[in-house]
Amino acid sequence: MEQPDKACPNVSLNAYIENSGSIDGYVSSGTSFKTGIYTLLTNEHVKAPKLSYVNDSIYRQSCDARNFILKLTPSTFKQQGGNRAFSDISEVIERVLGDSPKEVALLASDFIFSPPTDAQSVKEYLSMQQQDISNTMGSRFKQDSHFCVVILQGISDYAGYYWNVSNTKSTYHGKRPYYVMLAGNRSAIALLLHSAMKGDTHFINSFTEAGLSPVRYEVVKNTSAKYGTFKLCKKSKNGLRHHLKDCHANKRSGNFTFKVYVDYSCLPLTDQYLCDASNYATSTSSYKVTSVAPLNASADGYTHCITLTANDSKHLCASSCDILLKKLFPAWIEQCNDAEGTAPLPGKTFGLLPLMRGVQKAFSSTDACYARMRLCIE
Repeated sequence: MEQPDKACPNVSLNAYIENSGSIDGYVSSGTSFKTGIYTLLTNEHVKAPKLSYVNDSIYRQSCDARNFILKLTPSTFKQQGGNRAFSDISEVIERVLGDSPKEVALLASDFIFSPPTDAQSVKEYLSMQQQDISNTMGSRFKQDSHFCVVILQGISDYAGYYWNVSNTKSTYHGKRPYYVMLAGNRSAIALLLHSAMKGDTHFINSFTEAGLSPVRYEVVKNTSAKYGTFKLCKKSKNGLRHHLKDCHANKRSGNFTFKVYVDYSCLPLTDQYLCDASNYATSTSSYKVTSVAPLNASADGYTHCITLTANDSKHLCASSCDILLKKLFPAWIEQCNDAEGTAPLPGKTFGLLPLMRGVQKAFSSTDACYARMRLCIE
């Protein structure tokens, strides 16, 4: 079995906030846009983050995280200059990743595309942006198989102007989605993500793209015969038990259930995803993942408990049974996508789907699951 990622003791972070005109509405007062980003910048595992604004260039800021957030105002954005009227999202992402070759990059933006007025068609423009994003991220992934991308979505108060696809502005006061992209080493991002999500981070949705990640896992002996009985074979070379034998269902109920402890600490996924049993599959129809739950800190470094139940007590044995943590494209992305961009729609973002498909396409050569755990059952 391939060795799991080494845990990161801290996160080297470069943070960028897009300072285009459409972001002004998020920073006109105290908003969850500010506090959500501040939660990530001041996380206990982040040491002295480098802070910048970004649009057509990168504008480095020489201050700490607290002052950086306190100074987030429309007037500060204007003072930094740059092309605030037009956002080429693919170029912004390329610029950010190029500036952070060895660090985790954090990019905060509304991710609204700004098609130029001479664009022949909005659809064609979005298609090109999607491909550019895929090329940029795909190139980085080819260079480093541990590279991953996590997109977080938050909802914030907004008081400012909304620019539509024709670059016509209108006043908008209300709630608007915003996004934070984390891109870089997957174990470093996992450390930040798991730590930050323990509190109120203002983020309601997430999307992760990463290669197949090896994880540490082990079968746990049943504590009661009501779940059925089995024996565990001797520990394997890596000191873990993956092999069950002499499996017998409970004679009265016909139930055969067992648990697998797994360490997801280096996997950049939220508990919202990890604890959803529908995100799992098995390689044999004999077994099904029925629940996944977090473990406390004293469980020998394991973070989650996966419960498997036999679908048919007459067929308990299988030469092997893989537990697959599937890689699924989240439904919330299409639900939050605005395909027209003619007016601000509650909870929706113009061009969100092409952007996310570009991220997905960059990792299309990878396995269809985030993690795979193989068991032998006899």
